[in-house]
Amino acid sequence: MKEHSMAITGKVSDSGMLMITNKSEMEAFFKKWSGVRVIMKVDVYPEAGSELLQGYYFKKIVPDFQNIFREKDGERMSLEAVDLKLRGMCPVMFEEIPKEESGGFDLERVKTVYEVSSSQLVEFVEHVRWIASMEYDYFIEDPRRM
Repeated sequence: MKEHSMAITGKVSDSGMLMITNKSEMEAFFKKWSGVRVIMKVDVYPEAGSELLQGYYFKKIVPDFQNIFREKDGERMSLEAVDLKLRGMCPVMFEEIPKEESGGFDLERVKTVYEVSSSQLVEFVEHVRWIASMEYDYFIEDPRRM
């Protein structure tokens, strides 16, 4: 079954041009869908975390947890679902949204790894590595040693 969506990351140059980080993945994805129409949505995150740490998270941590959840919990999840579940396990990834009717802050939204600062991304990665070791007895290699 073909995937229907993908995340494209990049950076806007000083001249305003989009420089796509995962261009080869994007081209491979679009080859599967040649001739169809697409809608692209762009989210701009001015204070982005480290691109290397984001890569470590998506290429190492998320696939490792996909295997952990399958082996330990019997859950077969897509990488996207694993990412969402991991982000939902870490308080630094929650954003309280003011609720106009009540004046409170009872609504929450889970941030993406592209929205958080570098220090928040480090905290998030360390938190999910801690979950892997404490809850699942699984060691995920330190990104500084890879």
